[in-house]
Amino acid sequence: MRLRELAEVRQRFGYLYKLEGLGVRTKKRKKRGSHLRVVPSPPTRPNERWCMDFVQDSLIDGRKFRALTVVDVFTRECLAVHADSSLSGSKVAVVLDGVAQLRGHASQITVDNGTEFYSKAMDHWAWKHQMKLDSFGPASRWRTATSRASTEGSATSA
Repeated sequence: MRLRELAEVRQRFGYLYKLEGLGVRTKKRKKRGSHLRVVPSPPTRPNERWCMDFVQDSLIDGRKFRALTVVDVFTRECLAVHADSSLSGSKVAVVLDGVAQLRGHASQITVDNGTEFYSKAMDHWAWKHQMKLDSFGPASRWRTATSRASTEGSATSA
């Protein structure tokens, strides 16, 4: 019984908890307040804004691969799908150069906060082509949904 009393007073004595079969209590993290996000205006023409992201899957033997997808936000056309076992920022830049040869460059590309999109190669590519990489965090998926809904509204009213 004394162990239980000590465990309540000294909450971080893990061995006491283990001896009594108790679980170590952890503090719950406080949620940070979200900052004000500016939703971009919907695109008005093709090639105004592209959106890039990765999709991941595994082969039958268990090896993982990733696929880069590039979509035109206005037309919702998939401009490129490039699959590879590892995709670096320089490989992403090569895929975007291929798309740009066929369609021309977009003025803005929306990306999440993946490391491939913030590499030196991507930064140089965006600077060289005078393109803006607009980013949003993984918790901001509502933003793509609202931009899709506003795009649908503008596309149906046009």
